[in-house]
Amino acid sequence: MNQEEIISHFERTVEKSSLYGLKLRVQYGKPSYYNILKDSVLRIFNKSDIQPFDASDVILYLLFSSNFHSELKSGLKALEAYIDEGDKQYLTTQLDGFNKILEAIYYEAIEAGIPLLIIEIGLKKWLKNNVEPERFSSLYKKFTFMLQFIRKNTKGQSFYTKTIDYLKEAKPVHFSLNKVKVEEIAKFIEHPKLFLDILKILSERFISKPSITQIKVDTGDIKWKIRNTQNAIKGKVEEEMRTLMESIHKFSVERLHEAISEIEKNIIVMEAKLRGFESELSAKGHIIKESQTEIPEIMQFFDPALPRKIDDNIEEITNVLNLKIQSIPETFYKHQFLGKKIDFKMILKWFKENYKDIFLSTVVELVLEEILKVWPEGKVEKESFDEARWIGISARELNPKSVFFIPEVERELSYPEEILKDWRETVSVIVYDIRGSSIMGEKLQDAKMEDEIRNKFQKQLSEAVRNNGGFLLKDTGDGGIVFFSADSGELYNDYRAFMTGSKTQFSKEELVLIPCSDASRRAIKCAKEMIKSSEVFIRKNLNRYKDWFKEFEEEDIGFDGYTYEKLPPEYKKIFQIGIGITSGKADKDVFLGPNVIGNPDLSGGLVRSANAYSKARHPDRSVILIDAPTMFNFLLSLEKFESGEETRAIESHSFESRASELREEVLRWMKGLYGGYKINDYKVALKRIDYLLDVGESRKVDEVEVLEESLKIKMGGKFLIDKTGVEKVAYEVLLEERLGGEPF
Repeated sequence: MNQEEIISHFERTVEKSSLYGLKLRVQYGKPSYYNILKDSVLRIFNKSDIQPFDASDVILYLLFSSNFHSELKSGLKALEAYIDEGDKQYLTTQLDGFNKILEAIYYEAIEAGIPLLIIEIGLKKWLKNNVEPERFSSLYKKFTFMLQFIRKNTKGQSFYTKTIDYLKEAKPVHFSLNKVKVEEIAKFIEHPKLFLDILKILSERFISKPSITQIKVDTGDIKWKIRNTQNAIKGKVEEEMRTLMESIHKFSVERLHEAISEIEKNIIVMEAKLRGFESELSAKGHIIKESQTEIPEIMQFFDPALPRKIDDNIEEITNVLNLKIQSIPETFYKHQFLGKKIDFKMILKWFKENYKDIFLSTVVELVLEEILKVWPEGKVEKESFDEARWIGISARELNPKSVFFIPEVERELSYPEEILKDWRETVSVIVYDIRGSSIMGEKLQDAKMEDEIRNKFQKQLSEAVRNNGGFLLKDTGDGGIVFFSADSGELYNDYRAFMTGSKTQFSKEELVLIPCSDASRRAIKCAKEMIKSSEVFIRKNLNRYKDWFKEFEEEDIGFDGYTYEKLPPEYKKIFQIGIGITSGKADKDVFLGPNVIGNPDLSGGLVRSANAYSKARHPDRSVILIDAPTMFNFLLSLEKFESGEETRAIESHSFESRASELREEVLRWMKGLYGGYKINDYKVALKRIDYLLDVGESRKVDEVEVLEESLKIKMGGKFLIDKTGVEKVAYEVLLEERLGGEPF
């Protein structure tokens, strides 16, 4: 397996294990709900009798290809005509065609190793999804007869299973498990009112009501952190405002403005930390939400042990029925010499037989139909693309398998989730490189002005760092180094307070990197804001270019009506930024400690790699490159992301075309997104860089130029850090204006 295949496996695992994957699992997989239903069926059968329903812990899916679905619909029309018009020659021929379609589905299932129970339940569920309620009963009888005929006549195959034989007695109820009322099943039993009366009495006394065990998710620690941070914000503001008011008579207006601005910045840092805790709380909230799923009403009457309980309590039950049952059919009276008497033994024997043969078997079929979804169903809801993504993610698992395709499709698998442990909480490092600094110096020919301009520019970039709780470790004039950890923002404030004299002590023991789940998210958001700040700076100061750069005047470049877009190419490059972001484990991949003169400093591979990534260039814009751990940590923390390929909106009125688009989305997510993601909440996209062209002294990656002084390109399109020879995978972060709604 080459590196590209390995990284694709990693990406698929991250996609599945992300917060978005968790949300999809809770919403569509319904593991707690599924297990309640599965356990109810296992009270009748052994696990081997209900394979594969016993193995998976999520809802199962069956997907027919577009061709099969179309042929099934045509066959259904033939069956409806046959039922309406009778045994006519041309209809019999059409019905034979339908039979061949069903037979072909059975053979495809055999070829794909799909258990017969999935096909039987799936085809019945498909019928229910595609016929009107009033027609279901008549069509169901003929349809099940056809399935039985196919089972008997499929050569070389033994199709007998205990469960399928048991379901022969199930009645054609069109309602789903969630909507069916006990009356709908009772109407298939002679004397339905008596059956219902007895069932309701026995249910109250002998059937325990199923419920989903409330999932206990400990959110107390997170809530404490949120409260503590909120109180810290309040306390910090009160303390600083008190200090400010005590010394206000000593302040100039300018110093007062700076002090208030400093208070605002401290609040911003702590608010960034607060948002991280709230995101973590949101993730756990999705788990709690799943535990609140309601159990179908019909299940309060379901208990395979009820016949035995009747035998064990027959005297008590007889007395209760004698008191509570008002109307009993003549059939259940025993005639004697002095009159007639109710035969409760006969009533209870009759009840047990119908409960076991009709009620239980019908509910079991409804339960299995609830567990297995034939997808897509008859309509496309707004959330259907989300469900398609969940099905695609689930289809990657083969043991246990929860998604079945007819015909089978080639699948892409994921690595076990254990590989993610190093990426869930990380420390992130940004190295940024301000483009055109040497060009600016040459054009200015004024060192003092050059320093003033750089300082103004760096100040705007530092605001982005502060806004996202980062620690601006170094300002190198034409670049800088920033890190993000759990408390990087607070650590920076404490260190800055020490340097300005408002804090008397700052020991090296405080220089500790604490990994967190949102380090890369904050780093990417910061990088985006830095680029936005640079663009604002350029537009804000465009009218000063004539003063800054004498060449404007010498070359007679007029200013009136001038825009950034009209600037000469060499001027456009000034103030563009190259940003490299890397992430990893504290101490192992990056270490924070005092340097030789006692100032905080970072060392380790993350700094070197981030520096190398920051050297990437584009002729027209700034560039953000991130490494794989950064991408993984970022994706794991997201509540939603999409494929980098354009997902076409569902606009067609044809079910077939809509269903086809949804199936395409399933296959796209099953195969994995191959390093291309859109994150609409952050208005960015990620793209794995893996297509490279040789362009002389440098290399280009989809127009992103990589200077060979820092990076080398290995054959096959992988980055090599020049000095170490370490192979790297890079992703470019694209801002919203680069997306334009088009695939990239």
